[in-house]
Amino acid sequence: VMSDILYNISGVIQRIEGHSIIMRATSYEIRDGEAQAKEETKRVIITDSTKFSKLSVVLSKETDQKIVQETQISQNALRVGDNIEAIAGSNIRGVAEFEAIQIRLRGQ
Repeated sequence: VMSDILYNISGVIQRIEGHSIIMRATSYEIRDGEAQAKEETKRVIITDSTKFSKLSVVLSKETDQKIVQETQISQNALRVGDNIEAIAGSNIRGVAEFEAIQIRLRGQ
């Protein structure tokens, strides 16, 4: 069951404009009982408290297994074309812009 509440969205950075990121994102909604992908443009507002991180897959020395590692980065590490996840502190379903509490750069 899909929820009407959405706190995070993933997509590709189209533009970086000062304290905001314009991203092309895919969200999903229920139509005729099935999940349908919906492409949309979102403006992600960056505040002084927005955190930035990068997800990478690394090999664990202890277990010799691949694990996901999250490391802190700065806003300057983000580039047009990067795949990101923007996380909000409130429901963002149906809104064109929102303040991000965290932006994760997803591994390339």
